[in-house]
Amino acid sequence: MRLSRPMRQTLVGIAAIAAGCSSETGPTSPDGGSMGDGTIDPSDSAFLVTLEDHTDPNRPIRVDLVGENLAIDVDEETISVDVSVVNRGADPLVAPVLVRIGAFRPATVTLLNPDVVEIPGPRPPSGPPPLPYGFDYSDHLGDDGVLDTGEASGPKTWVFHDPGLGAFSFAARVDSGTEPTLRPYVGGVVYHDANRNGRRDRDEGPGMGAVEVAGPNGTGGIGFVGSSGRWFVPVEVPGLHRVRYFDPTDGPQEWIATTPNPIEVVLPPDPKGDPLSFGGADFGVALRRFGSDPVPVVMTERRPDEIAQDPYRLIEVALRGDVLVLHVQYSGGCRPDHPLVLYASGDFRESNPVQTWMLLAHDDLGDPCEAIIDRNVVFDLDPVRQSYVDAYGEPGVVILHFLDFMGNRHTFEFGP
Repeated sequence: MRLSRPMRQTLVGIAAIAAGCSSETGPTSPDGGSMGDGTIDPSDSAFLVTLEDHTDPNRPIRVDLVGENLAIDVDEETISVDVSVVNRGADPLVAPVLVRIGAFRPATVTLLNPDVVEIPGPRPPSGPPPLPYGFDYSDHLGDDGVLDTGEASGPKTWVFHDPGLGAFSFAARVDSGTEPTLRPYVGGVVYHDANRNGRRDRDEGPGMGAVEVAGPNGTGGIGFVGSSGRWFVPVEVPGLHRVRYFDPTDGPQEWIATTPNPIEVVLPPDPKGDPLSFGGADFGVALRRFGSDPVPVVMTERRPDEIAQDPYRLIEVALRGDVLVLHVQYSGGCRPDHPLVLYASGDFRESNPVQTWMLLAHDDLGDPCEAIIDRNVVFDLDPVRQSYVDAYGEPGVVILHFLDFMGNRHTFEFGP
């Protein structure tokens, strides 16, 4: 990553600062920077860490990281603190401004809400420790995107997981420009594709999730989607980059891509050999629901005759938007609700539009009773759409042939 005047890494040591977590200029490091000593102590309510860069002795750069409103969640063992960046140098700092932290001591401490997580490549044994986490302050510098001398940025909340809630330290640095030049990056917008048509319509707002960028030299990073839907990941080298959307949460709902995922982006070099930035890696996303109706269809590579089925009677079948509604009857009553799984083939038959089959697998669990069980089941067909996107690169129409237990075929047109 090249900046117009990047600040170098300044370490924050483990030295036991008692209260206030205060840090001013310390001993000079071998690379000319200034070492600062400080810790975050859960018993305090604020901290101050000073970072300096003396690469150019005529234009030294100094930045304070000011943490306030420290709060503790005892049950979750987390510490949150609002951190602002203050320019103490003589020259303005210009967006982009990225605060990097890492090298936690003890190593059990982790950061829960970074804007960027970088995947570093191999580093020389004599090099500084990697700082994988980043907070992007570019949108917190005021309307002009410049942090003048003595000016403070808006705060961003940092959330740490601190097992045992003991004092800990971290290394930090600030990457910033001193003139309005863009650093190389891959970025874009993640939007809520509510109608799942693969394009952003006027009334569709931002989505959620994260995007991973993998570069040709093994380095990469993860950019988390902001409240505006925007994301970015700094890049280091030209060439082919693989860009993949994913949902990092683990809850009852999952965001899935409705546009091609992953995508490949080629970054050509500029005259200096640095990669040119690309800001058009956009993804449409929509919610897939689990744990309640509708139940996702299961994509399979098996043939229909390889899927076991116990008898059932199909009363009615209807496609309603993205869901297939089945009204079925079967005999039973001595066992809990019999499992009903809808399968669809991921091996599309080439035609225009393409075609595939579906069938309902009923497992009677060996139920000996003969009462008539009447059920309505609803299945989410989103996995069919996603399989189509994976195969052809964009949403499209699929002709669905649902085969019931009696061998009857019910045909529907689904998508895009």
